[in-house]
Amino acid sequence: MSHARADRRAATEIGFERGASGAIGTTTGPIRRTGRAAGWLAAAVASTLFAAVLVAPTPSTAVAAESVSLGSMGDLVQAVPTLVVTPPTATNLAVASIDNPVCKEGESCVFTVTINGTIAQSATLHWATVNGTAVGDVKTPPGLVADYHSDGRDTTFGHQTNQSVTMHIVIDTYRDGRAEGPETFQVVLSNPRGGIVIPAGQGTGTGTILANNS
Repeated sequence: MSHARADRRAATEIGFERGASGAIGTTTGPIRRTGRAAGWLAAAVASTLFAAVLVAPTPSTAVAAESVSLGSMGDLVQAVPTLVVTPPTATNLAVASIDNPVCKEGESCVFTVTINGTIAQSATLHWATVNGTAVGDVKTPPGLVADYHSDGRDTTFGHQTNQSVTMHIVIDTYRDGRAEGPETFQVVLSNPRGGIVIPAGQGTGTGTILANNS
C-alpha cells in the first residue's frame, strides 16, 4: 500500500477533509490517536443503544402488560358492591288525603283522612286546624267569638299492604246565635314520616260551617 493511500485512509477514519492544497497534514501521529479515541466513543454509544434495544419491551409485550392491568382493574370494579336505590313508587308508599266536610254551627265537622297504599311498619303524620273566615278558640282575636274548637296532634298508622285506611278528625263548632253566612276553616296535614306522602293539593281539608238560625 502506498503512503498516499494510507494517508487518505487515515483521514477518512478520523473524519478530516482535505485542504485547498490537497494535503492532509503533517501531524499524523496525534491525528491517529484522536481517531482511536473517537472510535472507542462510537463503539461505546453503539453498545449502549444495542443494550437499550434488547431491554425495551416489544409491542406485543406492552400490549400484554396493558391487558393484564386492565383485567386487574375490571376485577376490582366487579368486587365493589353495587348500591341499588329504589325510587318511590305506588307499591312502597302510602298516599294521604283529606276531604272537605260541611256542618252546621253547634255540630261537629268530621274530616275524613284516607291513607291509601303500603306502610312497611308504622307511619305518622301531623294535623292541625287553621283559621279561615271562621276562627278557633285558641288565641281568638279580640272582639270576635270563636266558631270552632282549635286542635292538632300527631296520628300514627300501623302496617298495611296496598290497602285503604280511613281516620276521622272531629272538630266541634260553636253556635253563636247570630245571623251570618257560611264560614270556613282548614285542617292541614303535614310532617309525614315512615312512608306516607302528601301530594300537592291533597293535604288541606276545608270545613264549611253553615249558620244555624233555627
